[in-house]
Amino acid sequence: MDICEEFNRLSVSNTQESVVLQHLQRFEFGLDPSSLLGLVRTTKSLIAGSFILDCVLGTNYAEDIDIFVPLESQTVWMSVLQEIAEEKVHYDKHSMYGDLPGISRQIRFAALNVMFCQDPSKVIQEFDLDLCRASYDGVQFLRCEQVSSKRMHILRPFPVFGKGMKGLNNWRIDRIIKYHQRGFKICGTQHLGEFIRQMGYIGQIFLPHDYDEREFTERFYVLMMHMANAPHMFEA
Repeated sequence: MDICEEFNRLSVSNTQESVVLQHLQRFEFGLDPSSLLGLVRTTKSLIAGSFILDCVLGTNYAEDIDIFVPLESQTVWMSVLQEIAEEKVHYDKHSMYGDLPGISRQIRFAALNVMFCQDPSKVIQEFDLDLCRASYDGVQFLRCEQVSSKRMHILRPFPVFGKGMKGLNNWRIDRIIKYHQRGFKICGTQHLGEFIRQMGYIGQIFLPHDYDEREFTERFYVLMMHMANAPHMFEA
């Protein structure tokens, strides 16, 4: 059975839930998996990230579970997490999705990354890669077609370069390489091309003065080597 056939088989919500529950068994977070999905459903939250890709593709790459929770349900989630925690639950000062608008606060609890935001769906729709916009609402998978086809489009341009952008651009390069290594073909490379052209300019003028040149260029080199060695993994 190929990936597309497998995805079609997962169109039945009961089957989807059983797949998600099976993948949740890999993680420790202090809640019964069924209770976690019930909490997701009742609070209109969304599970996203690599965990959802694993569910659709039958892989096991995810190291944690990203959950996006409406601000109106923040008190409910905090109460549940505090009840099962051995120590007081604290908010993280910095979000792992810090460049996205709409995320108010984040908690890392065991294998859970819980992001509180005004509208979870809108936040997820701002992700830079379309395959990362796949999610699960406790009932069904949403926007998973790109995942099942093993293709990804870069939907947002890389941010303007500056001292504060180095870490963010490094992170985005790493993500592109990560999914490319997992077999996703990069399609519609407009924004990647813009980034490459920017890098040529930055490398000539600013990079030696404003960046940790070695760290940044090592990542960029790895990405370029992937493009040179696997041209079949790219589509215009």
